[in-house]
Amino acid sequence: MFEQVLSIDRMENAVSLFGSFDENIRLIESEFSVTVLNRGSDLKISGEAENVAKATTCDMSYLSLRTAKRTSLCPYLAIASA
Repeated sequence: MFEQVLSIDRMENAVSLFGSFDENIRLIESEFSVTVLNRGSDLKISGEAENVAKATTCDMSYLSLRTAKRTSLCPYLAIASA
């Protein structure tokens, strides 16, 4: 089991990342077989190392460019959903 912690600077970014009723986080968890936990201003992603790396890439992309659609931000989701 591998873990990665991401820090979120602003809570509005966390709200955008999680989506309505945590739908975005659930999508990332199901597509990559990872667990995402929110601990204050940190997100802890755990699972297999390769899956955590992909999920982390998606999360960081979403935080950087939160106005675009999630599938365009994360090439792994586009592949996994196809």
